[in-house]
Amino acid sequence: MKLRLLTFGDLRLVSETGDELSFPEKGLVVLCLLLQSETRSRSRIDLARLFWGEDGNPLVNLRKLLSRIKSRQEQLGIKLVDLETETIGLATSALSADFEDIQHLPALAPFDGLHALLSAYRGEFLASIEEIAPPGRIWLSAQRRQFAENALHTVESVMTLAQHRDETQLVKEAAHRILEVDPTEEAAYRILMQVYAAEGQLRLVRELFEQCKKQLWSDLQVKPDKKTLDIVKKIFNGYQQFPGGSEPVTFSHAADDPVASGTTSLPRLALLPPKGFGNGDDGSLIAATLLEDVAIGLCALKSISLVAPHTAAKVAEEPNRQDMFLRYAVSYALDTRLSRRDDESYLFVQLVFVGDDEVVWAERYPIGAVHLSTTYGELSRRIVASIASHIEHRAFAREQFERHPAAYHHYLLGKQHLHHLGLPQIRRARKAFRAALNENPFFAGALSGLARTSHMEWLLTARGDKDLLEAAEKHACQAIEIGQDLASGYRELGVAKLFLGAFDESIDAFERAEAASPHYADVKADYADTLIHAAEAELGLAKVKQAIELNPISPDVYLWTAGGAAYNLRRYEEALGYIAKMADPLPAARLAAACWAMLGDEKRARSLTRKAKDVHPDFDVENWLSIVPSRGDWQEHYREGLRRAGF
Repeated sequence: MKLRLLTFGDLRLVSETGDELSFPEKGLVVLCLLLQSETRSRSRIDLARLFWGEDGNPLVNLRKLLSRIKSRQEQLGIKLVDLETETIGLATSALSADFEDIQHLPALAPFDGLHALLSAYRGEFLASIEEIAPPGRIWLSAQRRQFAENALHTVESVMTLAQHRDETQLVKEAAHRILEVDPTEEAAYRILMQVYAAEGQLRLVRELFEQCKKQLWSDLQVKPDKKTLDIVKKIFNGYQQFPGGSEPVTFSHAADDPVASGTTSLPRLALLPPKGFGNGDDGSLIAATLLEDVAIGLCALKSISLVAPHTAAKVAEEPNRQDMFLRYAVSYALDTRLSRRDDESYLFVQLVFVGDDEVVWAERYPIGAVHLSTTYGELSRRIVASIASHIEHRAFAREQFERHPAAYHHYLLGKQHLHHLGLPQIRRARKAFRAALNENPFFAGALSGLARTSHMEWLLTARGDKDLLEAAEKHACQAIEIGQDLASGYRELGVAKLFLGAFDESIDAFERAEAASPHYADVKADYADTLIHAAEAELGLAKVKQAIELNPISPDVYLWTAGGAAYNLRRYEEALGYIAKMADPLPAARLAAACWAMLGDEKRARSLTRKAKDVHPDFDVENWLSIVPSRGDWQEHYREGLRRAGF
């Protein structure tokens, strides 16, 4: 069995089918060290020194780690590491790692290198590794710097070669990816400013320059170097003020240092009270204590502003939280809930960027007594570090919302309308997104929203209006080109490509969206729909279940998609169960009618058919099935159900 070690972002070991294999975290770092060694081996003394330094009993600690590795290997039935000698060696050739792709970037053809970079470079190298001895930290810092230099060299070498829009977009994606990993990487700002300047998008150049100054000052207390200033001056040479705006382009820093001026706008985080807690049970008390530690840790950060607990509690009680987020200028919310599984207590936490309701990070922590051999402080530090990292890495996107509050307000209204699946609501959403773009033409979220209204209208009207799909594709590509919210842009492109019958392009777009935001529930739900139409219903159902787990109070479209997958798998009662959970099941009436018909309940099937025809009296089965693309026997199976139901 081939295995893959993922080291950028969360450290994980996965099988060739994508399943994650549990393994000691420091054991995964050992695998990383062995793969990096030319001899595929390391001495015990060397490993002990890297992890625990010279003090105490590093070899004793190493023996404990190796014992855990051995035990886990026996459980998995896989021998990854040879532990029998003084030299620890790699025991398999079936293991590869994503960092190897970044090491090999200089040897790849230019655009092949960009694709490899975007595929592998998904976060900071070994981002979750916190407690490690000074020799290990020196090694880790050197590796991160080397990977960053390889990534920058690849993008810089391709920048002047990009001729077509697709090639230019790859360059921008790669530069933004570098900034996601390290928001202070000044060379990446220079690349983006030059590319956007070549496209005539001077507004974005200015915003990037302002962001660069703020990020460097906030994190490093330094100003942009001369090379950056020279590039910006050259771009704006001859402009007294920014086209379309009233603020001049400035290059001095005396009035611009956020710390000196005291005008820094920090992202505001609301730590929402947990759901699912009992009254005084051990799990509740442990979780409550842990969350107190998290709040204390957040208060100590200079890059995050914490909403007071009383206000956060009031926000959580409101039925319309988005309006409350807007009223109190909340940028991020940390949702928490306690759950039980197999007599174990778990704390599920997810960080939500309220601007587009995206889950940017999620984790489940076991909090039973047996798992708390480490201190509350260690666990809370890990959560605090993760929250801080994700917020700081998304500062550029957040700033777009804060610069244009009116656009943000219209955008939120549009998002609210999209929670319903009726044509009137979809058209109101389109109007709101257009109003947002009138306030800020470079609002990627609003462009993604416009794309969604177009393909949703195409789906609901069932007329096969290709102009709607082409409009969806156009707006999605514009959102991607702006580059503020790649996940949403690629998500809408994936949906448009699905309905245009381009399955492979749709799947590719969703893979890019998922890579940009691995915990974005909406992306997973729409990805599931593509998999269902591409004759992968089992995978599609698993994917939409992941979306429902991330977003338990699920939008109707999640449940509709899950119902479609279950129908495709001939699990009609399961499909009806999903549809029954919809707040408004009428849009899925055709699917429900087909389910009842296949179960032999003609009376219920006919009743639902009449309701569906009242809404869309001109619906025609053959016309609809000729429009909706699919692989396999999906169409024939659906046709049979609809015919039995009376369509």
